[in-house]
Amino acid sequence: MGTLGCDLFEILGAISGMGNAVNNVAIQIHCIFVLLVWLWATPFSLKPALEIWNRFIPEGYLATCSFDYLTDS
Repeated sequence: MGTLGCDLFEILGAISGMGNAVNNVAIQIHCIFVLLVWLWATPFSLKPALEIWNRFIPEGYLATCSFDYLTDS
């Protein structure tokens, strides 16, 4: 999978996961907030991919990637 594969997996997973969760709430409030929700979710996935804030690493059985929550930094 490698570092690039891990980064791509988590970028797409983080954006779609957090974005979709808050997207459902935003749809109920108003349609204009949908764009703002996706913009809100983007930094949480790009910062670890660029190693600005933490990083993505393989976890468990090396089948998926997630935030590096074990390393103290």
